[in-house]
Amino acid sequence: MANNLNYTLTLNKARADAVTTAVGNAGKLYLFSGTQPAAPSVTHAETLIAGPFTLASPFAAAAATQATYQARLSPTLPSNVNASSSGQATWWRVCTSAGDGSTNGVIDGTAGVSGCDMTVGTATVGQPVAITAWTIDTNQ
Repeated sequence: MANNLNYTLTLNKARADAVTTAVGNAGKLYLFSGTQPAAPSVTHAETLIAGPFTLASPFAAAAATQATYQARLSPTLPSNVNASSSGQATWWRVCTSAGDGSTNGVIDGTAGVSGCDMTVGTATVGQPVAITAWTIDTNQ
């Protein structure tokens, strides 16, 4: 039989708020192209598109209720940084302030022009990269 885990809203909100606690103050965000690793703790050698972006302190406000059993984090969008490579970011990783994009990862997700955890346009080396939308849902 397939897995089908369900959590109460209270637990989902606690899980989302735990992300903010784990990131801590002045966490870092990195955008990459290539294949997203299986977990944020997995070291990788994918192409860095942009980063680090310095994140807000705290990383996000308290989780908000989105649906009956779903909570959502809406991180403060970071200031733009210039792209280190040209291309489309396909995934992102948030690390603690000590992270370098490959270590101290807390959470990662998909990135793209639409239909992803983070909406970000195509990058051109040396030009600012703007993140236009970013949400983290606890529906998984």
